[in-house]
Amino acid sequence: MAIQKYPITLTRNSYNGRDARKREEAIGHNRLAARAGEYVNDKGATWPQGTVRTIETYEIASALSATVDEVSAALGFENGITFER
Repeated sequence: MAIQKYPITLTRNSYNGRDARKREEAIGHNRLAARAGEYVNDKGATWPQGTVRTIETYEIASALSATVDEVSAALGFENGITFER
């Protein structure tokens, strides 16, 4: 896992086809990615400059009331995210 730079940005699902189910999945993914990114960036904002920390996927999932699998998909990482402030 590579170290991400603060503030992090997460990949969004850009599906814009006609399939309503896929469109709803993309909207849900993007909402969760936005919430996860906001959570991680807000948490990182309180840390001193030069700090490298890891936030585990289960911690983010618990804070957002989501499943670990949903958060893993939103982050694009399986176990968490390591980033430098």
